[in-house]
Amino acid sequence: MVEASEQYAKKPKPSDLNKLLSCIYGVDKEEQATKLTAFSLCLALCDTLSPMQVISELKFVDLTKNNILYTDFFIDELILPKEEEKLKEYSRQIENFNKVKSLKFSLIVGNPPFARSGKKIEGRKDFWDINYNNKRTKIPSNQIALKFLWKSTGMLKEDGLQCLILKASSFLYNPTSFDFKKLFFSIFNVAQIFDFTPLARNKSLWDNGADVDTIALFTKNTVPETTKNILHAIFRRTKVNRERILFEIDDADLNYISRNQAINNPFIWKANLVGGGRVSVIVDKLTKKDTLLDFLENNGLVAFEGEGGAKSLNNEAFHSDYIDDSFSNELYKKSFKNLENTKFHPPNFLVKENISLPFALNKKKIPFSNEVICISGKEDRLNELEIIKDFFVSNEEFIKFFLLATSGKALVYKNTSFKKDDLLRVPFFYELQSLLNEFDIKIISDVNNYFQFFLRNGEKSKAVQRISKNEIQSVILSYGNEFSKILNLLYQEKDNQFRLSKVNSFLGGAYLMCVFEYDDDNKEVSFTTNQVEYLQSLTEFEITKHLSSKRIIRLYNIKDTIIIIKPNQYRYWMSLSAYRDADKSIFDLTKMGY
Repeated sequence: MVEASEQYAKKPKPSDLNKLLSCIYGVDKEEQATKLTAFSLCLALCDTLSPMQVISELKFVDLTKNNILYTDFFIDELILPKEEEKLKEYSRQIENFNKVKSLKFSLIVGNPPFARSGKKIEGRKDFWDINYNNKRTKIPSNQIALKFLWKSTGMLKEDGLQCLILKASSFLYNPTSFDFKKLFFSIFNVAQIFDFTPLARNKSLWDNGADVDTIALFTKNTVPETTKNILHAIFRRTKVNRERILFEIDDADLNYISRNQAINNPFIWKANLVGGGRVSVIVDKLTKKDTLLDFLENNGLVAFEGEGGAKSLNNEAFHSDYIDDSFSNELYKKSFKNLENTKFHPPNFLVKENISLPFALNKKKIPFSNEVICISGKEDRLNELEIIKDFFVSNEEFIKFFLLATSGKALVYKNTSFKKDDLLRVPFFYELQSLLNEFDIKIISDVNNYFQFFLRNGEKSKAVQRISKNEIQSVILSYGNEFSKILNLLYQEKDNQFRLSKVNSFLGGAYLMCVFEYDDDNKEVSFTTNQVEYLQSLTEFEITKHLSSKRIIRLYNIKDTIIIIKPNQYRYWMSLSAYRDADKSIFDLTKMGY
């Protein structure tokens, strides 16, 4: 506000700044933190004034008395302490909390702690319970940040805006948060979510080097607008983002989610993370089938993990029909407390909790750690285990895709590992490929071979590299073919159809332009190089000094022609991108009456 007033040459007076400070409130259960915050606000006030104004006109107000208060945000929900000293502190904090308890705010911002609190908080029995208009749920996994989210949202004025920094897995990706999330999206008007999960690795986001998956959740205190979509913007790990030059986002990472999807589809957020577009459609197809857990329960089988703290069995030890016991050497065995544990008795089917999916039908007694999922039965169930093994052999790539697109752990707060429950949700249908079309198969290949490594390796992955000269024609021709296929499903009339006709490269090959024409011609695609000076200014758009966007340009100004201009990187020219571009072009053409 001060910066905005200065743009119009209206320097604020000290009295105006004090009025502004009086509108700022905050609480912290660490008293030192409140004093530091109040002091920092006073310093910020001084920065906006001249030295003479500070000396002659400025009068400081003690913000710790009524504004920046020493109190636990949940003090009114804690058990009354019995010790006299603690009771004094409790009373003092209650007095402070009562100063803000009944207030409503136009804007609430915060970064609540991410840790699971569990039994550490001496709250009432219903501390983690939520009861809203007879709709009941609990704060998932005792995540204190979600407790902050729920309580602080209720302190907004009508039309007020809240922005909280939250752990992404706790709110968006973890299946245990589904009921909480469903209720939250039903009640509150979530406007947008900025998702920084891809920046959680290699000190890309936090100065202290913490690998914490993070989102910024923007919520308005208005009735949820059912006709208005929620923006799920994903900031991926590019060189610009990694070096903190500014936040850079692509058009392909601006995902708009319907209110119904946000409420009822628990995997929509993860589908966006691993590529977006039609990924969620494939997941929907696969989740309609019975699961691996259903098969186990119907056939007297159980799934469990091995011994905690023991060494992990090497990925290379897993072969589909056996475990290579040369990896089970003496050093490996010494890491186990009880080699005679009945959970190690064969036969069993073993799967390592790694996205590369090492698995084996094992008929030997081999110990394994809690990074390995074991499927076995009380009786000899070798026939059923053979069926599971054959299913994994036939559907390995589809299983990997499903885990990548639904796991709340893989690619979120761990690069390659998933949970037992993630595996048990896998659709158990022998011919998974029969459920999928040719477009689905290509998307699955892109997610498995490009997008997962983009999330894991960021700016070092192949997805952000310039397409090599020896691959440029095959990659772009494949993109053009897939783009045209989608459009021609709707627009082909006899021999008239969309086709890729020309490909031009610009700015030293940094950008590519594809020209699609609607005709009955079968000419070969021409590849040329041009120099257009203004192209970069069209595709790279600075939103603010801290945020820029790489725009994908789609032009329809020439009759029966579509022109697409994008950066020359693999990720922009995969089949998944072709289908997304085609879907958007169909939307554009429909609006124009075609």
